[in-house]
Amino acid sequence: LEIRVVGQTYTVIRNGVVINEYENVPGVEFEGRPNDPDSSSRGLTGYIGLQAHGADQDVVSFRNIRIRELCDS
Repeated sequence: LEIRVVGQTYTVIRNGVVINEYENVPGVEFEGRPNDPDSSSRGLTGYIGLQAHGADQDVVSFRNIRIRELCDS
């Protein structure tokens, strides 16, 4: 799984195939998630959040996570 972030555009790639693209637009509230901050708080600096759906039965683990800056070329 590869996640590319350019500005506020996020592209999720699995096995070389784009499976999701998302552009974070400021001021969008996340329906059904009243305790989450809106999209304005998700800027270009800060923490990195990895998705888990949050149900009690969900068990999620991650390994070999790497972050690297990509060149413009």
